[in-house]
Amino acid sequence: MQRKVLTRRDFVKASGATLALMTMTPRSFGVQARSRRLDWDTFKSTAAFPSFVRGIGAMRDNKDATDRRSWAYWVNSHLNYCPHGIAYFLAWHRGYVYYFEQYLRMVSGNPGLMLPYWDYYKNPRIPGEFTDAAPSNPLYVERINNDVTEALTAAPFAADVLNFPRGTINAFESSVERKPHDPVHDIIGGVMTTMQSPFDPIFWLHHANIDRLWVAWVAAGGGRRMPSPSSPYWLGAFTYGPGLAMGRYLTINCHAQMNYEYENEAFPAVIVTPTAQVLRAVPGARSGNAGGSTGLQRSHVISRPPVLTTLQPSGQRPTDSTRFSVGGVRAIQLDENPVSANIQIDPSTPLRLKEIIDADAALRRQHTGFAEPLTNGGAAIQIVFDEIRLTALGEGGGYFYHIYLNMPASAEATFLEANNLLGSIGSFAILSALHHSMQLHDHARGGMSAQSGAARLTFPATHLLAGVPFESLKDVTISLVRVSGEHAPTGVVITIGEMRMEISNDGVE
Repeated sequence: MQRKVLTRRDFVKASGATLALMTMTPRSFGVQARSRRLDWDTFKSTAAFPSFVRGIGAMRDNKDATDRRSWAYWVNSHLNYCPHGIAYFLAWHRGYVYYFEQYLRMVSGNPGLMLPYWDYYKNPRIPGEFTDAAPSNPLYVERINNDVTEALTAAPFAADVLNFPRGTINAFESSVERKPHDPVHDIIGGVMTTMQSPFDPIFWLHHANIDRLWVAWVAAGGGRRMPSPSSPYWLGAFTYGPGLAMGRYLTINCHAQMNYEYENEAFPAVIVTPTAQVLRAVPGARSGNAGGSTGLQRSHVISRPPVLTTLQPSGQRPTDSTRFSVGGVRAIQLDENPVSANIQIDPSTPLRLKEIIDADAALRRQHTGFAEPLTNGGAAIQIVFDEIRLTALGEGGGYFYHIYLNMPASAEATFLEANNLLGSIGSFAILSALHHSMQLHDHARGGMSAQSGAARLTFPATHLLAGVPFESLKDVTISLVRVSGEHAPTGVVITIGEMRMEISNDGVE
């Protein structure tokens, strides 16, 4: 099926006269009894299953991209309005999935139809109904992988992830987006690595599950806190298309405002062990039991990859009016092999780094359990990947890389995730950074490099340097460990023009 892509300007212009069901409050859609979104394994055996398939087929057959009853409308809505790597990632997508559900219900002819969710923590393989390549199956699109085991983590469910919004200390929103959200897109591959990812029907079950994990996080208690309903955080509205918006306050609680619930609103009980393939890809890796406090995840031991000794250093310099590079390296190529790079820090810098680290540690002690976004505009330390390009081989996804700061010689994966993990890089993050920069003029995730067609990704690093002795701040080591699905490309998939450490004064998280 050809995808008709509309820019935001074209989307607004073309959709101006479209149908019915204009912006309403969520309560006006539903009935008084709370509706329930079911696990796919339950849903597929219900009487609603045929109408779900029928509705998706009808939406995909509708070629009018300006019609909310078409598949392309919702692909373009995501393409033109979605936030990734910035505030309101979860809340915007809650409204997005909700509105899509209303139109799917309308097209299907089943007024009680609810979207199911895919609990990949229970079953990490894409359900078979979505992988049947029969021409008559509207649930199928071509993908690279069907198993997302390597994308899963217990990190968002940790006892110290107490705050919700991006910009707070130990925030659930940024944690769950970093993993499992982004890596699920990366491992599945195909269109799921792009901002047109809603074209893949599994997208909707993936995001229903991400929304469910938000519900589970709130329900878990233990000091976990949302911004209060009266917080300025909830002022304003989300846009999903011309004449289609939702007040932010309506996304606070899906039970109270949107009148739906999930079949299972508890944290995952188990996370399956990484496959033999990912263990083989990491030198020294072996299976083992995690020693972490969550009790959710089995782990494996990873050895630090060898340091590349041929990289050209990049010296200290201003990188813009509020950021200053204290050292870096150039021309890194990423393939199926894990690598490390050592960044030498300018000798005049460690004292300033120590001041920033100590100030950040004090701020974190002060704001433990603080539910509102911080407005601290002080200095921060960050690792920047600049001039990032995907090769033709890498564009399809099927892989991503964990990025570790000062990785020990060997350690359990769960230990590394808690103490050394900066984030991840894959085709989804790269393409979304480029998209947000070019179309939405939003550089929060990183955005576009000064080099045309190249991306920049920024990773907060101050908190990972806490406890590092002053004398050890003369250099840092960045390690990139490849994580591959069952099928993944071999050869160079990503090139990075420069990898550097910066001091930032623009209040980066």
